[in-house]
Amino acid sequence: MRSILLTIAIAAAFTCSAADNRSRETCDLQLEGVGSIRLQGNVLSVTDMLAASLGPKDEFESSAAYQQRADKVLQASPIANGMICFRQDSAVTTLYDADRQRLTVYLINKSLNLTGAKNDSKIYYAMPLTRKILKREKYRAENAFGAGAMVDKTVLQTVNVAFSKKDIDALASSEEVINTGVALRLELDASPELARSLNNNTSLVYQIELIEPFVLASRRWTPPLLSSPFESVDQQTLFPARLIAVSVQNEKTGAIVATVPMAH
Repeated sequence: MRSILLTIAIAAAFTCSAADNRSRETCDLQLEGVGSIRLQGNVLSVTDMLAASLGPKDEFESSAAYQQRADKVLQASPIANGMICFRQDSAVTTLYDADRQRLTVYLINKSLNLTGAKNDSKIYYAMPLTRKILKREKYRAENAFGAGAMVDKTVLQTVNVAFSKKDIDALASSEEVINTGVALRLELDASPELARSLNNNTSLVYQIELIEPFVLASRRWTPPLLSSPFESVDQQTLFPARLIAVSVQNEKTGAIVATVPMAH
C-alpha cells in the first residue's frame, strides 16, 4: 500500500473555507490524486437526509424493512454511498522527524473517541461533524468523605461519523498506516519544505461508506473528579461508517498532498 506524496508544498491563489461538509459533489480520494482541490466534505448533505427521512431503527421494525427504507433514502441522495467524504480542519496533530524525513499525522485517538450506542452492542470511535452546546451550569458536589468542589457542567448535542472499534482495530498496519491500541495514525515520507508548509496547517479528508444500522442514538457522560471538576453530557447522533481512505490536505490552499487507502 503506497500513498502518493508531493515532495514540495503546493501553492494556490485562493484559500480554503472552513469545513462545513455540506458539499453536494461526489468524492473519490483514490481517483482525485495529489494536487487536486477539495474544499469541503459532503457527508452532512447525506446524514441530514438519513436523520430526517430514516432515523434510528426501533424495536417494532424488522431489520429487512429498515434496510429497505435506508436503501431508498441513500438512492435519493445525489451522492453515491462510498463517494462520501468529511473534512476535518480542527485539532489535527502532526509530528515531524527531520532526521528520518517522516511526517506523522494522527487520525483517531482511540480512548478519546470511544463511545457506545443505545440498542446496539458494538463499540465505536466517534468523529464529531457538528457540535452544539445546549446548556451550561455550575453546581457544588461532594464525595463520600466530604471533600467537594464547584463543578462546571456542559450538555452537548453532536453529530458524528462512527467507525466500528472492531473494524478500526483490525486495520492492517503498513509502512504508512500505524495502528496501535492507542491511536490510528499515518507516517509519511515528507521533505522539510513540505512538512513546514503543513505545520499548524493540516486538514484531513476521510472517504467513507455509510453502513447498517445507519443511524444510532447515544449518550456519552464524562463524570466530574476532584482533580478535574468538569462534567459533560454528549447527546450523540451516530452514523456508522467504513473507512475507505484518508487524504492529507494543505488547509490554506486546499491541495491534497497525500492519499492513503485503508486495508480491510
